[in-house]
Amino acid sequence: IAGIAAAGAAFKWWYDYNAGLVEATRLTQQFTGKSGDDLKAYRNEVQAVADTCDVDFRETLMATNALSKQFGIDASEALKLVRDGFLAGGDANGEFLDTLKEYPAYLKEAGLSADQFVAIVSQTNKMGIFSDKGIDTIKEGNLRLREMTTATAAALDGIGISSEQVQKDLQTGAKTTFDVMQDVSAQLAELPDSAASVG
Repeated sequence: IAGIAAAGAAFKWWYDYNAGLVEATRLTQQFTGKSGDDLKAYRNEVQAVADTCDVDFRETLMATNALSKQFGIDASEALKLVRDGFLAGGDANGEFLDTLKEYPAYLKEAGLSADQFVAIVSQTNKMGIFSDKGIDTIKEGNLRLREMTTATAAALDGIGISSEQVQKDLQTGAKTTFDVMQDVSAQLAELPDSAASVG
């Protein structure tokens, strides 16, 4: 009986393994359009990252796909960035993959590259910002600068940054919204915290 039980357990493991492999292959093909040996190799790379970092295969694949599609980079390059982000401690809050899936379009629009995006996500998580607050701030800053409401223009002018020049720079492509956010940050660092314009 023990031998039959052992054989049954081995068969179940083999069946589950193969079923998982079939599903992983199907998902990889669906997300990437890859086929043949290229598909198998990429699926194995994604599985290796998921196993090493103790995360779900599907979530890893989806986050990598979001990076690849939104930033227009090769799937293997995107997977390398995901792996590097994990190795840099980017999943300290357990939300690394969710953030990679949700925010790439916003941060690309703000002028960041895929590697800058992953580095910022990793760094904010390591610094103890245990949510998407750091990335969401960039998203919101991008939206406000693009809309350039009267309040946003007044706030920029109030800290000594010309809102008209910002609009020109954004329209011509001389600066990205992320560049402007860095200018704002540098300007705020020069002002006393108690200044009304800092608020």
